[in-house]
Amino acid sequence: MEYRVELPDFDDYEWAEIEAKGWLEGVRVIWGDNEVSLAIFDEVRLAQEIGVDLRTVGYFAARSLVVIPSVTKDEIERAVGRLAKRRFLDL
Repeated sequence: MEYRVELPDFDDYEWAEIEAKGWLEGVRVIWGDNEVSLAIFDEVRLAQEIGVDLRTVGYFAARSLVVIPSVTKDEIERAVGRLAKRRFLDL
């Protein structure tokens, strides 16, 4: 399946900051006539976000959420490649 991942044009320092923060929103994936904007989190940051939302609004909801071991360019591309193999059915 053909697809395209549009990542921010960050330098190495900015990618290191993203990895340390554990999240990145707005990763666009385009395939065929479809397009989705992903929210990428690592496990630790996701747990923090869930905790904050549960305490403040009483629930957690997220659209197009992908959790990966570490929020790096390589891990994002690897995860999207795996999603593509499943024809993006998990989104």
